[in-house]
Amino acid sequence: MQAAQTLFAKRGYRGTGVQDIVELAGVTKPTLYYYFESKAGIYLKLVEQIFDLRLDLVKQAASTEESIQGKLTAIIITLMEYSRTHHEGMQIAYANIFAAPEEVPSEVRGCHKIQGTFDFVHDLIKQGQENGELDPTFDSSQLTSAIYGHFIVAASTLSLNPERWQPNWADNMVKIFLQGARNKSAGYPATAASAQVGA
Repeated sequence: MQAAQTLFAKRGYRGTGVQDIVELAGVTKPTLYYYFESKAGIYLKLVEQIFDLRLDLVKQAASTEESIQGKLTAIIITLMEYSRTHHEGMQIAYANIFAAPEEVPSEVRGCHKIQGTFDFVHDLIKQGQENGELDPTFDSSQLTSAIYGHFIVAASTLSLNPERWQPNWADNMVKIFLQGARNKSAGYPATAASAQVGA
């Protein structure tokens, strides 16, 4: 699995052959076929492992906080740390999302585990709307897409440029999302969402 991850991250799915994997892993082709059946099989298992690990880490991080703001901040810190320490896994995760259809196995495109972290954050957003922390008039899926996309872009940026990390980065990102960047002291009214958060 580690050999496959290294090669897929470096060369992509199409650029990696079964022979490449078994040579790096020090095993035979029959061994790979016995456990994974095919190159697509080991790639699918690897993608599932990557997204399972990320979801587990996100759940653990969220469980340490009570408020939605605290949970979201803990999640983005975890995603940033994951990006920094699991660079190969992140490359494969992004390749799977953004690659052309023929560049990854069709089985992986439909892998439900890819959606797992998004669904977990979506549940948190809905809880925040139900308990009054977040404005219930917004569509929960749209709110989740906004904050989750914010997380992923930041995590990918920092994985490429780790020197840009600052201690208050995650906290400020969540505050900007929840409260907005509008200059309220200059007379601009707060939005319904930021008013709810500040209540």
